[in-house]
Amino acid sequence: METIKGAYTSAQIFTTNNKNTAIDQYALAQLLMICDQESSAGCRIRVMPDVHPGKVGTIGLTMTIGTRIIPNLIGIDIGCGMTLAQIKDKKLEFQKLDTVIRDCVPSGFHIRTKAHRMAYEFDFNMLKCAGHIRTDKAILSLGSLGGGNHFIELDKDEAGNLYLVIHSGSRHLGKEVTEYYLKEGQKHLKEKGLTVPYEITWLDGELMDDYLHDIQFVQQFASLNREIILSELVKGITVLYLLQTVSAYALWFSSHNPNAHFHHL
Repeated sequence: METIKGAYTSAQIFTTNNKNTAIDQYALAQLLMICDQESSAGCRIRVMPDVHPGKVGTIGLTMTIGTRIIPNLIGIDIGCGMTLAQIKDKKLEFQKLDTVIRDCVPSGFHIRTKAHRMAYEFDFNMLKCAGHIRTDKAILSLGSLGGGNHFIELDKDEAGNLYLVIHSGSRHLGKEVTEYYLKEGQKHLKEKGLTVPYEITWLDGELMDDYLHDIQFVQQFASLNREIILSELVKGITVLYLLQTVSAYALWFSSHNPNAHFHHL
């Protein structure tokens, strides 16, 4: 285990002490930066062995939050996670699956041309920042994969069982929500006479509560997105029957818990 000590807290890294998997120096610098932030005072930070640099904070970071939060440590792809669905049959026509994915699931910057029937299950009015969101684009994004490291894959276990894995997040909605709160956070800090770099803008008080409220619903949006993708695959492959489905999120916390925490995996 390695410990990074900063001005306001420390971070414990669960490292393997293996030279071949040594922690990137930039990742260490980012962890020190987080520990040096006044907004991290009193927070407990634990870091996964596969930690690596992110845009502002590291990937593989887990920490409790107190009276302040930095949205960019959570990132813009709020609710990014995976949905795993076990397939009843142990054989599947790969070319058919590939065709259905390409025909039915927009990827990259592409979104649907028509809202999916399940998209209307999400109520954008639940968001405190709903008036600042492009809901017309967001509703068409439900059922799209996105880019980066997002994927759809077919896996097999030792018993020959097949599983569909869908890795995606909140699409452009997460970016819009994050950017709204960063801008509002900057206004709030300037009103207090504080100058804080945009990238490490922190929120507190009612603004923080609103942000925590909203990202819980954005997580639901991300989960619904994967459900819609899965439903399109099932519809496109008529012989595809699912036995069970499990989802995992990259972010969890409770805004009602003073020891709330988040994971950035």
